[in-house]
Amino acid sequence: MVVGISGGKDSVGLLYLLWWQRRLRGAPFEILPVHIADTGRDLAEFDPLIRWAETLGLRLITVHTDLRPHSAAGLSPCFSCAWNRKKALFETAERLGSSVVALGHHSDDVVTTALMNLFFQGRFDGILPRLSYFGGTFRLIRPLYFVSEHALMKLAREEALPLIPTTCEFADRSKRALARSWLDMIMRDQPSAKRSLLGALHRQALATCAENGTR
Repeated sequence: MVVGISGGKDSVGLLYLLWWQRRLRGAPFEILPVHIADTGRDLAEFDPLIRWAETLGLRLITVHTDLRPHSAAGLSPCFSCAWNRKKALFETAERLGSSVVALGHHSDDVVTTALMNLFFQGRFDGILPRLSYFGGTFRLIRPLYFVSEHALMKLAREEALPLIPTTCEFADRSKRALARSWLDMIMRDQPSAKRSLLGALHRQALATCAENGTR
């Protein structure tokens, strides 16, 4: 199983939880942590993460690629970067002989994505917990689909996970950041709003997965 590692609490937390799953329950899968690095970035800052992974018996694989926006006109830099990262991650998984890629999206990501799609794309849907490609021979999974960002922050703090700060210049001024501010504002007045949205998205995801034969 290839695990996409950005260096943030979500992906590092996922890696740690999968490692525990394999250690405690003897889960029959190999863990292959992969970091997609932008060409030219100084990777020395990742040394603490690399050393930590080694203590778990894991080797962090780094793949260099050009993440600068160069896709079709009209696409945002964030969409282009995410697309390029995912493409490089899938190509790496294929090269490593892995049919499964795990990403660290959590429940707050699920709801925030739904708000982005609703207000910017005019459709109500979110990211799915599982997707199949090429007739089911390749799978993308999101094991943290029902885990909150707060829980991951607590895990990172209590286990002293070696997190790497993002260098993304759009992190605080992207459409995702704006949608997250909407969610936070709504939850101040209606604390159960996230749970309600997640429930609606979960029902829709189950229906979609059933239709695609991936449930």
